[in-house]
Amino acid sequence: MNGLMRNNIKAVLILLFLLLLSCVTTLSGRQYIQGSVIDIGDYSIIGPPGDGWFVNIQKSRRTVEFKKSNGSKNESFMVRVFRNWITDEKLKRLSEKEVADDFREKEEVGMLMMGVMRGKYMLTDVKKDTTMIVDKKLYLMSYRTSGLSKGPTHQKWIIDSVLYLFFPADFKENHFFYCFQLGHHFMEGSREKGDLTPIISVINSLKIK
Repeated sequence: MNGLMRNNIKAVLILLFLLLLSCVTTLSGRQYIQGSVIDIGDYSIIGPPGDGWFVNIQKSRRTVEFKKSNGSKNESFMVRVFRNWITDEKLKRLSEKEVADDFREKEEVGMLMMGVMRGKYMLTDVKKDTTMIVDKKLYLMSYRTSGLSKGPTHQKWIIDSVLYLFFPADFKENHFFYCFQLGHHFMEGSREKGDLTPIISVINSLKIK
C-alpha cells in the first residue's frame, strides 16, 4: 500500500472517530493551556481559542488532536492536524493539485463505501474548492454526515466537517503536506452552522521547521 493511499485510509478513519465522538461523555488527553505552543518536532502549532479544549499529541505520527465537548447541548468539536507524506515514486511526480484532488476523491469514495453503502450515515453537501487563509493556499473539502441516534427517540445527529490541505513551498522536493480537519457534532435543531474559527486560527499558527 503506497503512502498516499495509506493516509487516505487514515483520513477516512478520522470520520469514523468523529462518529464515535458523538457518544463520548468524557474527554481524554490533557487540558490544553490557551496560547501554548505544541511542538511536534517537524512543525509546531498553537491550539484553538477558547476554554475547555483537551489535547492528545502523537509525535511519532506527527499528529495533534484537540477535542472539546459541551455536554449540556450535546455538542462536540474536534480539530486534528497531521503531516502527510508520499512514498510512491509515481505519486511523487504529481502536482500538488493532483495530489489534493486524489486525496479528496479517495476521502469521498471511502466514506461512501465504508459508511453510506453500509447504512451507517448519510453523506451530503460535499464541496471541494481552494481558498486563501492569510498567506496560505489551501485545498478544502467540506461535507456533512448525519444519522439517527440509538434509543427510543431516534434523534438526528449531524457532523459538519471541513478538511484543509496545505502544501509548503518545498513540497516537490520533500513530498510532505499538512492536513487540518474540523469536525462539529450536534443534534438537529440545536445548531445549524458551525464555527470555523478554531481551525482557521490553528492553520494560521502553523510553523514548519
